[in-house]
This record gives sequence, structure tokens and C-alpha cells, in this order.
Amino acid sequence: MTITEPPFQTDTPEVSTDTIHIVYFHKHGCQKCARAVEILKRLKERYPNIAVDQHNAKTAQTHLEAMGNLYKVPEAKRLTTPAVFIGDTALIGELDEKRLEIAVQKYSETGVTSRLKEAVASLDTAESEIVNRFHGFGTLAVAGAGLLDGINPCAFATIVFFISYMNLVGRGRKEMLIAGGAFALAVFVTYLLVGLGTLSFMSYLNQFSGVAKCVYLIAAAATFVLAGLSFYDAVKAKQGKTKEILLQLPRALKLRIHKVIRERTRTSGVIAGALVIGFVISALELVCTGQVYLPTLTFVAGIEGMRAHAIAYLLLYNVMFIVPLLVVFGCVYWGTTSLQLGGILQKHLVTVKVGIAFLLFGLGTWLVLSVVA
Repeated sequence: MTITEPPFQTDTPEVSTDTIHIVYFHKHGCQKCARAVEILKRLKERYPNIAVDQHNAKTAQTHLEAMGNLYKVPEAKRLTTPAVFIGDTALIGELDEKRLEIAVQKYSETGVTSRLKEAVASLDTAESEIVNRFHGFGTLAVAGAGLLDGINPCAFATIVFFISYMNLVGRGRKEMLIAGGAFALAVFVTYLLVGLGTLSFMSYLNQFSGVAKCVYLIAAAATFVLAGLSFYDAVKAKQGKTKEILLQLPRALKLRIHKVIRERTRTSGVIAGALVIGFVISALELVCTGQVYLPTLTFVAGIEGMRAHAIAYLLLYNVMFIVPLLVVFGCVYWGTTSLQLGGILQKHLVTVKVGIAFLLFGLGTWLVLSVVA
């Protein structure tokens, strides 16, 4: 099978008038791409007039985006490999040999030219679309998720207890500000490590397309369930029935967290105690805050164009996650009491729950589209 590799060629002379030109984009190390090559080889044996123009999607990302735009590929599938373009047909993701052969048969007698030249004419537009799509929606979604997770009632209630107990044992405002910085740092590092591990696992999982699809669909289903439960919690909060809220830390974990705070606040130095409290509480609170964190990580890992920037998105999420913590400790330094903070939490509980619900619904929808589109 004749295959053309980059440098990118758009003016390869036609072999004959009945040549079936197929444009194929792949990535090295992609198992689905390796299977796609085998399919193309088998088709070449049955249809000798096939000519495959193959390109590495990593070095020809803009060209792949331009072809996706030309063929009106759904945005959730843009930049996904393998990608095969033939005539007016685009096959993206797991290559279906039967569908490809049907497309080949359509042009078996007349042949069909490549539409690559047509796509290349809009490279500038394609490049701007990549930037706008992933650095626009992606950044907004991840930053919003981090901020909403940071004001999650689970995390906020723990901070209020932490501050009230520091007041009880006689810590001054300056000590609380220092403790707040150390606490936020510990939370940031803990969540970052959890995120790096999750992204590494998802990256490995993406090598097995069938398993990855199942995981993404399960994650999407779980995300929709969490969105529904968050709406339920918002209704209960609106009715004043906060004890009936479902998405909160189990009582056993709350007691454990309070015990850690009491022990470390009394027996440790301000910074050391706050660091230990931050690490331990972050791990325990993942049961609750992970309801937003893990779907967001799955979202980042599941969108092809965002994987290259996964670490940056992870850092962004965790920076936004600790912003509310820093704001809270800053407010305490300037005289806000734990009772006032608790009142703020109760006042805005419905809004936070509704915001989390909409965010989770959006993430779940995007995850489904990224798999089935």
C-alpha cells in the first residue's frame, strides 16, 4: 500500500482517473490507528486503485482540524485519531471496516479525489478554532469546576469548624492567616497528586478504546446521577431541610475530620499542624469533593485536544479550588467570625448546589458526545 508521510503533500499527482484517494490521520502509539492501518491494507488488496495519503496528527494537527471543519465533524470528535476522509465521508475514532468498504465501493469505478487542498485553504480558521474551542470552553469549564468545588459545602463547613476551633484554643488572627496558607498549600498538593495519578490512569486507559468508551460512559452516567442529586439537595436546602441533603460527608467522616483538627490544632505548631490537617482532610473529603473533581478529570482526559494541556488544566483547577480557602482565611484575618462564615454558607447553599448540578450536567453531556458522536 502506497502511503505518503509528511512533509505535508497536497499536490500529489493522481495515479489514474479511477484512483480512490483516502486521507488518513494517525498518531504514533495509538492502537486504534494500528488497527486502522491493517484495515486499509486489506482494502488495498481488494481494491488496488486505492491511494492512501497518511499524516501524523501530531505534526499536522491544524490540517486535521481543517478537514474536520470541512466534513462538519462534531466538535467533540475533532482531532481524534484515527481519522479517515474519503469523498464525502468521514470516519472518526474506531474504524469500521464495513462502513469504509461501503464508501470505497461508492467510488470503485469513478474514483474520487482528495479534498485536502480545499481544507488547506482554511488553515488559519482551523487554527483559531482549535484555540477558541479548547482554551475557551475547556478553560472556562475547568476553572468554573475548581471554583465551585472550592465552595462545596463539604469543604466550606470543614473550614468553618477549623477556624472556630482555632479561635477556641486561642490562636490569633495572624496565626490563623499563616495556618490558612499552610492548609491551602497542603490541599493544593494533595489534590494535584490525586489528579496526576488519575490523569496517568486515564491516559493509559485511552490506549484501549473499547474499555475507555465504557469507562467514559459509566463516568457520564455517574455524573448525571450526581447532577440530579445536587438538584435534589438544592430543593431540600430551599425548604430548609439541610439535614436531608444527600451529597455531604458521612457523619463518621465528619467526626474523624473534627478529631484530626482538634488533635493537631492543640498539639502541633501552627504551620506543621495546618499542613497535616490539610493533607488528611483533603484525602477524607475526596468522598465529597471528588464528586466534581473526578468528572472534571475524566472530561479533560476524554477530549482529544485537551490532553496535551492536561497538566495546565489540572493546575488551573486546583488553583481555583484553593481560592475560596484563601479568601475565607483572609476574611478571618480582617475580622469575619466563624458564625458569619457559617451564615454565608447557609445563605448561598441553594445557589452553590444548583451551580454544581448544572456544571455536572454539562460535563456529563460532553462526555457522552465525546464517545458517541
